[in-house]
Amino acid sequence: MADSNSRSKEVDEWIAKLKPDLQKIANALRDVVFEAEPAITESIKWSRPVYSKRGNICSIDPAKDHLNLGFFNGVNLQDTAGLLEGTGKKLRHIKVRKLEDVRKNEFRELVKYSAMLHTAEK
Repeated sequence: MADSNSRSKEVDEWIAKLKPDLQKIANALRDVVFEAEPAITESIKWSRPVYSKRGNICSIDPAKDHLNLGFFNGVNLQDTAGLLEGTGKKLRHIKVRKLEDVRKNEFRELVKYSAMLHTAEK
């Protein structure tokens, strides 16, 4: 697990406002992101947690009954598990409806790959 000092109090507060089942999902997604990229920066942008490393990598996006793990350069990710959804120019997301939907290994690889691609573009 990541050092709690690298976690934003703003994001703690954002998560605390979610329904209890979504809080668990948000914390699990947060853990996955920090496990994949320990040096990532966490902040609130556009009213949601955004994770950055030389630019925006991914986000936790709220919906009515689920959370999305969004990827800013998702169109370029190799998604061998077929988890990513979306039809926009660049953005892709994974809908997470319950804690069991958090596929740690696959999500971690997508975060790592997204960070690597973004760093390579700079």
